[in-house]
Amino acid sequence: MMLAKLRNREPYVAIKYIEKTKETNYNSLVTEAQVLQISRECRETLPRLYRFSNPAEMICGLQFLHNEGIIHRDIKRLNILLDDKGHVRISDFGLAKQNVFEDNTITSGVGTLGYMAPEILQEKPYNAAVDWWSFGVTIFEMVTGVALFANNDSEELIDSIIMDRPVIPQWLDEELKDLLKKLIRKKPRRCLGLRGNIRRHPFYESINWMVLEEEGAKSPFQPSEVHDLQIQIINDYRPGK
Repeated sequence: MMLAKLRNREPYVAIKYIEKTKETNYNSLVTEAQVLQISRECRETLPRLYRFSNPAEMICGLQFLHNEGIIHRDIKRLNILLDDKGHVRISDFGLAKQNVFEDNTITSGVGTLGYMAPEILQEKPYNAAVDWWSFGVTIFEMVTGVALFANNDSEELIDSIIMDRPVIPQWLDEELKDLLKKLIRKKPRRCLGLRGNIRRHPFYESINWMVLEEEGAKSPFQPSEVHDLQIQIINDYRPGK
């Protein structure tokens, strides 16, 4: 598996999800809890809660992947899981591409339509900026409860992603609105995650990144304590044993 050898080097990267029928070598594997399910129950307080661990942990995970030359290419709410302590795990690396460092580009058109960056849909060469676009779209959905781009007609949806200016609700915090605008940019070279230090954005001014990367920060969500949702326990996975 692509990330098996990286598993112990960074706490916020999940190995690819393994179906229980195909793999029996783990101590505990139960149904995952998806972030959006929980976020919808806490919607009124999300903009402030999300200054803390969840999107910030996603940033740690994406930066780690990109430093290793890996583009995920399918960042979306269904692939963001929480462990039993409420910490983020990025899942499903089935579409991930390796050996794409810095300004290197690839051209294959893969992903989930509503989360795909314009350059992929336009069949242009692209790099890790596509993950930051998808990250922005995912955060938008988490804090609003609705999809940024939605249309039952796939051709119209593609046109909307390529042509339409994203509409950011005015009721969001100013810092969050600014963060989303800088992530969801039509010009990938100007994407905040790719150019500039996203960790220094005002939305994350209260984050202690060193503590967060060591999983020392307590998540605002404690699924195992306050939700009747089962959690995907990936910490106990032991490949090859």
